Amino acid sequence: GKASIGLSMEVEKVPTWAGFTMVVDRKTGAAQVYRDDDHWTKHHFYRVSHAVNKLILMGDEYDTVSLRITGGVSSLPRGIERWASLVSLDISNNHLTELPLMSLCSLPRLKYMDCSGNRQLIEPPSEVSQLGGEAVVSYLRQQQSLGKENRRVQLFACGQVEAGKTSVLRALASPTSATPITDDSDRTKAMVTTEWEPSGGGGLVFTVRDMSGKRAYDAANSLFFATRGIYMVVWRPISDTSHLKDEALRESVTSAVTQTMDRIALRVTGARIILVATHMDCVEPKDLELQAGWVREAAHKRLKHYTALCSSLAPPNGPAPAPMSLLNDGESLKVNTVHGMGVAELRRSLVKHGKEIDWYGMTLPKGFSAVADKIVE
Repeated sequence: GKASIGLSMEVEKVPTWAGFTMVVDRKTGAAQVYRDDDHWTKHHFYRVSHAVNKLILMGDEYDTVSLRITGGVSSLPRGIERWASLVSLDISNNHLTELPLMSLCSLPRLKYMDCSGNRQLIEPPSEVSQLGGEAVVSYLRQQQSLGKENRRVQLFACGQVEAGKTSVLRALASPTSATPITDDSDRTKAMVTTEWEPSGGGGLVFTVRDMSGKRAYDAANSLFFATRGIYMVVWRPISDTSHLKDEALRESVTSAVTQTMDRIALRVTGARIILVATHMDCVEPKDLELQAGWVREAAHKRLKHYTALCSSLAPPNGPAPAPMSLLNDGESLKVNTVHGMGVAELRRSLVKHGKEIDWYGMTLPKGFSAVADKIVE
């Protein structure tokens, strides 16, 4: 239809039942497309896409064309590569999950693009989006011209004191999948950062953060938590259960995992959790399976609580942020690091899930990857 404010022009007749409004300022060429209801369908979207493309093709009449698209759209109109007059694009606070990056970068006049507020948008990263529209365009142009594929993923080893985190990491990196018992004097203090390139990982490199289980370090360690990584939550089953009643035993086993999950959930959304049970040789098989079942049930219950909480905080008509995910459906991978039992299976699982992270394989501007390499050095 026609614009409802200011000097305007008729761009394309969209039936009023479609619930769309396009506002165009003839003086500046600025345009805004938004919807009036929740009925956004492909048929409607095609009509709006046609209108937007026609507007941009007519954009040579103006020195600059700015476009803002709102209303919770999940994708951009087709034919973006024809928007040659576009200088500024505001697509903030929608439900976009991906962008046609090559088409956007082909626009010769594009200088500003605000894509902040799209919770599920992977690329460009949210850290770049927060820097502003000019930084986003600069990042994307560098990415397309001088990009380098990212092969690095973070691996966080979390859990309570003496759960066996350090031993698990050493066994994973060992050619024999085994490692001696960690001496008391060699226990992790604060956090130790290393790099690990698993054999058969196809170039995947883990930036490993071995985090102390002492409560005094919880606040400081949580500052390093990041969404793009795997959280290996390590727990130790109880071998001597004679002094504990069933409920007390269950709480003692599960709290070690749920408290760690709580600390992660407080800092990041979308964390990937893999549960690992150590000292499998010190517990009767039936007791180990029983305790692992308790842990799985408690982890799923906690995840359900996080999901409900995130849903209550979601914007109107918008997707709720994913609180976290339990890899392997919350089943604990059981290991004995002294003899290497279960370590190979854990290694394969970490490689598989590491490569499934969207961050892995993403093209980064050469400057960004160079800075990352320098930090590692």
